[in-house]
This record gives sequence, structure tokens and C-alpha cells, in this order.
Amino acid sequence: MVAERFYSRRGRLFLRLYRGALEPFILYGNGAWGHRLRLQRIRTTLNCIQRKPLLRITRAYRTVSTMALQVLAGVMPLDLKAKGVFAKFLVSVARINAKIGSVTLRSADYLGRFKLTEVHPLSWHSIPFSIQEPMGFDFELFTDGSKDADRVGSSLVVFYHGTEIHHEECRLSDHAFVFQAESHGLRMALNYVATLRAWDPIRIFSDSQSLLKALASHTTGDPQVWELKTLCHAARDSRHITLHWVKTHVGTLGNETADFYAKQAVHRPVVDFPVLRPISMLRRQITQVLLAQWQDRWSSTDKGRQTAEFFPLVSFEPLLFSARIIQLRTGHGRFPEYFCRFAISDTDACVCGGTGTVRHYLGSCPLTLDLSSRLQFDINRLPTLLSTPANLPLLDELVSRVIGWAPNM
Repeated sequence: MVAERFYSRRGRLFLRLYRGALEPFILYGNGAWGHRLRLQRIRTTLNCIQRKPLLRITRAYRTVSTMALQVLAGVMPLDLKAKGVFAKFLVSVARINAKIGSVTLRSADYLGRFKLTEVHPLSWHSIPFSIQEPMGFDFELFTDGSKDADRVGSSLVVFYHGTEIHHEECRLSDHAFVFQAESHGLRMALNYVATLRAWDPIRIFSDSQSLLKALASHTTGDPQVWELKTLCHAARDSRHITLHWVKTHVGTLGNETADFYAKQAVHRPVVDFPVLRPISMLRRQITQVLLAQWQDRWSSTDKGRQTAEFFPLVSFEPLLFSARIIQLRTGHGRFPEYFCRFAISDTDACVCGGTGTVRHYLGSCPLTLDLSSRLQFDINRLPTLLSTPANLPLLDELVSRVIGWAPNM
């Protein structure tokens, strides 16, 4: 009872609980049953399961359609979400091509998942790093990655006793992320170290904390990071190598030089080092396809049309306001037109004699004119009504007044 009272008044908090716990629980084992999503019965069942949490999140009337609830909560239909999870499983885990709509996702284009459980814990290497400024002697290697418009580049610059003796530039595939560019910069550094004949201590500097922290982690699942760990561990068996983080754009000579070469690398005429797309890009591509399918579904259905007048476009942004404003946005509330439509009342007439619809109270009802005249919006473009925060208290008061006229049903 305490939890029910707590979450019933906190829609956004319950939405976080839904996304982080309920939805993953419902879709657990999707890789085993995802192929059955082609059955209408399975898709309908998933959306029925989703309906009750959405009612709690939005605090809408139970007569509101599931499609409208999904738009109000900013939650993708569960059958579409299940399709996306299954496609990701096929491509990243089963390494099978998947198709969503007209888009084919080739497993060969994406990085696979590193199976940590197949590696003995004694081999879970951690490569520590420290925060240290360059000293100006011994070997000091600086790496960097850069993304400019649609191109990505990596660089390595080598200083020996404060003098630049070597540099490398490399252009990566245009779809590469900056993290991949930083990773390849470190890969170039480790490959260069393998060619050295001198036995001086070697310090490698990077301005990418995310990369260095991934290397320091025992349990990262990124296959690129594990490849770097293997290279670094092998190099440290015969060399004194340390990794260091250096702050970017503070005038450090080595870091600024590496940044210059990385920006030069993006202008190279051809790609020097092709890379696979990361799983995050796969998730993004799947989400874009499913969002388009969700929009098509919302635009073509005959359900939730009152809500569609306010929110014609779907998104993952929750559209949660007070319970009274929710009644206004859905058309499901204590309005004469609603009572008549559901055979609760014999008439849809407003107290003033007009038809008691949402548009009537927003525009033409003389009994709400003192409030509706102060609203800043275009009556022919209802999405503009809720884009102005000053309208919200007026709308709340307007609906409260209309509720006061309704009979106690």
C-alpha cells in the first residue's frame, strides 16, 4: 500500500522503474521466443501487458487507448521494443543477419560481444593508469583521435628526450566513433613500441579518460578494449610501459601535436584502417527504424485521435502533466461529450448549450472564456497549447471548472 501511494503520485519515477525493471523483465529470454513476434497474438499480448503500467504512469482514464498511452508516456509499443531486442540479439550475439522492415542489418558490419565468461578470471587483466604531466625525457608517446564532420582520424607522435622523432596519421572508417579513434591511436603506439630496440622507460599519454578507465576495468565487454589489453600486457612483459592521462587543450606540447596530426588525418584521401560499427550504432539504427514504424502506426490508426491533435509526433519524451490536463489531452474525462459517447449520459450538451468537447471549452464556450482568452496558442494547431508553460495553470483551472459542472456519475 505504501509503494502504491508513493508511485501513484510520481509518474516519472514509476516510468524509470518501468524502463529499468519491468520492461527488461518482460522481455527476458527474448532471443528464445523473439521469432514468434510474427504472430499477431504475441504482439497483442505484449501490448496488453504494457497497458497497466502505462495507466499508472500517465494517470489517464482506463478508456484511453493503449496507443495514446504509449505516446503520452514516451514508451515504445512493447511489440516493437521486442523486435528491436531480438534483432540486436541476432546481430551481436548469434551473429546472424536481421531484418527490420526494409532495413537489413548485417552481422559482419558490427562488433560482436566479448564473452567474458569464456576467459579464465586470472586472465582478466587490468591496465592501470595515472594522472601525470610529461617529464621531457625517455620515450613519451602521445595519442589522439579526432572526428571532423563525417571523417575520423587517429594519430601518434613520439618524443625522445623532449624532441619529436616520429609521428603517424591514420584515417578510420567514416562511421567510426571517437572512442574507436582513441583506441586505434593507442594500438599504433603499442605497435610502435614493439619495434623499438632501446630499453628506455616508455610513457604513453592519452586524453581519453573513457579509454583508460575501460583498460583499467577487469570486466569490460568491449572486444576492442580486450585486444588493446592483450597488446599492452604482451608489451609490458619485456618493456617498462606506463599509461597516463593528460588534460586536453591546456598547452601540453605532445598532446597538442597529437591533436594536430589527428585533425590532419581526417583529410587523408582514403580510409587507412577500416573498423566495424560498434553495438551502440546498431542500437541507434534499430531505434530509428522502430521509431519510424511507431510513427506510421500512430498516424494511421483511428484510435487516440484527440491525443493525436495535441501530439501528432511520437517521441521518447514523457508528456506527463496533472491528471486534469491529461483528461484534456485525451478527451477522456468529465466532459459531456465523453459521457454521451460512452452511454453514461443521454446528452453531450455543455451547460451553455453547445457541444461539450475539448475544443468547445478551449475556444467557444462563454463560461470558460475568461480563462481560454488568456491562453497563448493557435486553436487550429493544438500542439502549441502545451508548449507555453504559462498555459498549464490556466488549463488546470479550466478543466477543474468543467468538472464542477458535470453530474456526479
